[in-house]
Amino acid sequence: MREFKLRISEDEEPTPRYMTINITRLAMQTGYSTSHLSRIFTKQTTPSLDCIRALAVVLKLKLDDLCQMIEEGRISATKTS
Repeated sequence: MREFKLRISEDEEPTPRYMTINITRLAMQTGYSTSHLSRIFTKQTTPSLDCIRALAVVLKLKLDDLCQMIEEGRISATKTS
């Protein structure tokens, strides 16, 4: 299964937090396809508000915080094996 390592940097923390998310599981939990989520995390597309809302719930982040992190480039993903 493909996984993405999400790097989420918090302004208050001296080092960023990391989460490892399995893209297939994230797709099942959000109802969005793995290819759509992959395009979001590699910045090939912009997510809809509904998609951001679903991601915020699954990632346990506040909607405003997630939107701001995406907008400011403080959230990114890299593929892992």
